Amino acid sequence: MEPFRGRVCRIYSQTFKTQPGSASWTCQRWTFALSVDYLVLGFFYSGSIFLGDETIAKKIIFLASIILLGSFAFLIGIIKVWNRHVEELCLAKGFEYEVIANNLKKVDNIVQTSNGELFATLERSYPKGKLIHISNAGEITTILDQLDKPDGLRARGEKLFILEKGENGRLIEYNLRTFSHRTIVELGKLEGLFRPEGIATDNQSVIYIAETGSGTVLAYKNGALSPMITGLNEPDQLTVDKNGALD
Repeated sequence: MEPFRGRVCRIYSQTFKTQPGSASWTCQRWTFALSVDYLVLGFFYSGSIFLGDETIAKKIIFLASIILLGSFAFLIGIIKVWNRHVEELCLAKGFEYEVIANNLKKVDNIVQTSNGELFATLERSYPKGKLIHISNAGEITTILDQLDKPDGLRARGEKLFILEKGENGRLIEYNLRTFSHRTIVELGKLEGLFRPEGIATDNQSVIYIAETGSGTVLAYKNGALSPMITGLNEPDQLTVDKNGALD
């Protein structure tokens, strides 16, 4: 089952930690208190059903109304607590965050280009998989669609490299200057390729691919794809540091 939503957040290093959910948590405590009050009132009133002058029917209706309201308030409290745990990030002391984009189904990899633009992959099955652009205001623009589980994403100069891990996945190059794209290699046609996910590039025009399913890191250069490291335990994300070392 696909998650209902995903988010892209920017995390800052600060000298203090904000608590964006403190006010809402106070409201949640009050919601629980209200629900308990209703339920306790209902139980106390149930003991007086057979006392007083009112008819039994009226007391039963009143009691049912109180218990119904209490149960509803309690349910709202549970939902609020669940949303709090889902929506808030728990950061180490000295960090805070802001949400840049919301409601992104199966958002996976994200990159920032040299000029500060943000791109992300939505890892959904064909034809719902997408490459998207995220503006500073959180506006979403589809760059490529009808992709098959786009996962790995890497930026190098004026180009983006997108890795599909579907049955007939591809390694795709997207040109940020000309807004055009081309398929570098159709991964699904290569024998033994199984769940390619992570991707990295270096300054020598080599593209590294983590084949998660087989535990292999592959190197693509000059039109050829060859194994570089084997015997790993489900390798995923890859990166190349400033000294050219693959991590």
